[in-house]
Amino acid sequence: MFNSCISLCSTAVLFVVLFTYSLTCCAATTLYLTRHYEKESLPSNPPLSPKGQARAQQLEKVLQSTDIAAIYSTEYLRCVQTATPLARLKGLTLNYYQPTELVELASALRKNQINALVVGHSNTTPELIRLLGGPVFSIKEEDYGTLFEITLDAGTTTVTLHSVQLP
Repeated sequence: MFNSCISLCSTAVLFVVLFTYSLTCCAATTLYLTRHYEKESLPSNPPLSPKGQARAQQLEKVLQSTDIAAIYSTEYLRCVQTATPLARLKGLTLNYYQPTELVELASALRKNQINALVVGHSNTTPELIRLLGGPVFSIKEEDYGTLFEITLDAGTTTVTLHSVQLP
């Protein structure tokens, strides 16, 4: 009787461990990708324009109730300024990535399995979406405010488009 109780308890513990593992390992990951917002027309590493700053504040409002645990940005000032309002709100530091290392970034995002915001550029954001298994998109130089919500779940990638509007 004692042995059967131990066996039953061991089986129950194993079930709880496996069930907990299956919930954590296979939960969907949500990534939000956006191109930096409107920039000043300076030749080298321009900051956000007043419109871009206003849109970055709107991004903070749009994503404030999400469970984003990491924020990635290139080191370009316009990307940093797009990401900073949400980073401050969430108490997160920016993780910098190189725009030339998107394969590595996509791999890390898949491996980490945490919800994140990634701020990039008109050429890098569509490429990152493709590397994550999404469809081909293009972003024109004058297009600002598109927020791509990417859900990675059990080998499938779903992309939902949102718009971050100016106030």
